[in-house]
Amino acid sequence: MATENSFASLAASLSNPLSPSSYTHVAEPLLDRAALEKRQHIRTLHRVIEQSDVVILVLDARDPDGCRSKVVEEEVKRRESEGKKLVFLLNKTDLVPQDNAMAWLRYLRHTAPAIPFRSSTQQQSTNLRSRSSPGLMNLIKSYKTGPASKITVGVVGYPNVGKSSVINSLKRSKVCAVAAEAGWTRDLQSVQIDRGIRILDSPGVVFDEDDPSSSQARSGVLLRNVLKVEDVEDPLAVVEEIITRTEKETLQKIYKLPTWDTMLEFLTMLALSTGRLLKGGTPDLLSAARTVLKDWNANKIPYFSVPPLVHPSSLPSNAPGAENVGEAAIVQGGLGEAFTLEGLYGQAMLQNQDGAMDEDG
Repeated sequence: MATENSFASLAASLSNPLSPSSYTHVAEPLLDRAALEKRQHIRTLHRVIEQSDVVILVLDARDPDGCRSKVVEEEVKRRESEGKKLVFLLNKTDLVPQDNAMAWLRYLRHTAPAIPFRSSTQQQSTNLRSRSSPGLMNLIKSYKTGPASKITVGVVGYPNVGKSSVINSLKRSKVCAVAAEAGWTRDLQSVQIDRGIRILDSPGVVFDEDDPSSSQARSGVLLRNVLKVEDVEDPLAVVEEIITRTEKETLQKIYKLPTWDTMLEFLTMLALSTGRLLKGGTPDLLSAARTVLKDWNANKIPYFSVPPLVHPSSLPSNAPGAENVGEAAIVQGGLGEAFTLEGLYGQAMLQNQDGAMDEDG
């Protein structure tokens, strides 16, 4: 868990010059481009949260928990006393089964309000239609303090979760540029959605807690389509993760291939069947792997995750004395004395009898 001022401290630290010694493992051209770009995006995200009354964290319905950011959630929760509100938006619900989306909504609502959404996929520039837009608009308007009041809504989230598409659906026109690749939105964009409602679009950020340079989280981050396929250094490792998450029969049907035993055998057959060959007719495994990654990012390979059965807020506390909270247990030492009405009302009945005798006397 991040510390109380982690996000503010992170944004403030980015005002200092880069320290090349802390990036010795990164090539110089990549340092200049990636490090500076990430610094700019985090500063922009901090501005969005600072200016927003309501912060909408957009989550990909296929992997909602993997798209959450503890840093952003804790920053908004910490500033609830200032009137800031957090809302989860489960986007791309058309890519998962309905019961799976409903299960995730129930899970997320233990933390903050959560609403399903499906962005408009129409190609025209105006008159976009989305059945989910009215519900989200009603939720946003419910946070207004009055008919004449104004409210600013910040839309944040990982790259390529559909932040700009959500705004376009609300506006019913393409006011924000969108693309099926990560990093398309590069700066803060302000859009007037309705009278008194302003929405801020922000570039997607991958925080250090989920940084692709971490070996533990590398595959998960790459599978969320937060990096361009061309920038993935080891596509073979990511394809191996895809194979473990996808049924073999599904991949066979998509690529029209016979069965295989290993990931290398799968990529070899795919390279041969698609004509991806190097000099001398050697199968180009890297090219075949990047093809699989592009198909994964384009939703050609179906996938969805399942929420945990129990939310952490429902678990007993780790505080001393709370070990058995929520659990049934037999009290040691046997049963107490039998319960009788005389034992409950005996003293009161005696007092009433004494009072009646005094009156008779």
